Amino acid sequence: MASQEVRQSPGAEPGFFYGYIVVMAALCIMVANFGSYFAYGVFFKPMSTEFGWTRAMTSGAFSLSMIVQGLGGVIVGGLTDRLGPRMVMTLCGFG
Repeated sequence: MASQEVRQSPGAEPGFFYGYIVVMAALCIMVANFGSYFAYGVFFKPMSTEFGWTRAMTSGAFSLSMIVQGLGGVIVGGLTDRLGPRMVMTLCGFG
């Protein structure tokens, strides 16, 4: 396999790389997602009083969501290896 080399003319200034915008957008989405997910402790007491749950039931709900997220990650990872990320993201977008 021959190596490919990208050559620019000596006076050409490199253009703006839009991949950094994609990375920054993904970072902002992940920060918002994990921030809201792990702010569960802030809403622990109001949720338990609202639903009339004990502390064990309220903690169990969060624990169950973490277990489901972990198992879902294994399943989605296998599907991504088999089908490719584009198809998995399309299916998750419709689901």
